Amino acid sequence: LSPLLSHARPSSRRRSALAWLCLAPALVAAAPAGAAVIHGLSGEFWDQSSFIPNAAAAEAIADSETPDVVFRATTLSFPDGEEDLANASSLRDYFGPNAEDYAGAEIAELNYSVWRLTGWFDLDVGTYAMQVGTDDGFVLYLNGQEAASHPESRAFGYTGFTFEVTDVNPVAVTLVWFENNGRTGMEFLSDGLVLGGGDLLLNAEDDP
Repeated sequence: LSPLLSHARPSSRRRSALAWLCLAPALVAAAPAGAAVIHGLSGEFWDQSSFIPNAAAAEAIADSETPDVVFRATTLSFPDGEEDLANASSLRDYFGPNAEDYAGAEIAELNYSVWRLTGWFDLDVGTYAMQVGTDDGFVLYLNGQEAASHPESRAFGYTGFTFEVTDVNPVAVTLVWFENNGRTGMEFLSDGLVLGGGDLLLNAEDDP
């Protein structure tokens, strides 16, 4: 396993590295059996120049265009649980300690942008109360099925739902959200706690 595993913050829901070696075959097509995993989700960012009407339009951009920036999200709170003005900071500054391995264009502002995170949640079996907070809209897929969404623009707010983790572990995740202008932010909570550290997993070869 990557040495990055030894530096991640502790997590009550994280499996041991040995357990992950046993689970590696479950990572389906994106992670071949025996693949090394590291902590974080694979992040992509698209800089746009016009209004994004809804989450479906954001997904279409993510599916058809090359991202302007790639990164590794180490915790799902941008920026650190606070709202921020989309036109007040660069993308690199906006990430702060919540993302690493930034590669790509230097983005001066966050207005009119699309974001996508992919990877796996490493959670124990059980039922979780989850919340996705965004400004603007988002769509979330867990194990390939839509789990929650707020398709339209909104001021920063949360969408709550419950999700049961069964023996289909780890949980594949794809989160797409978009920002038009003004304030922005994204936060993902599970049982009231921000997901991060050992809760997030990425195939090492996909690390930007």
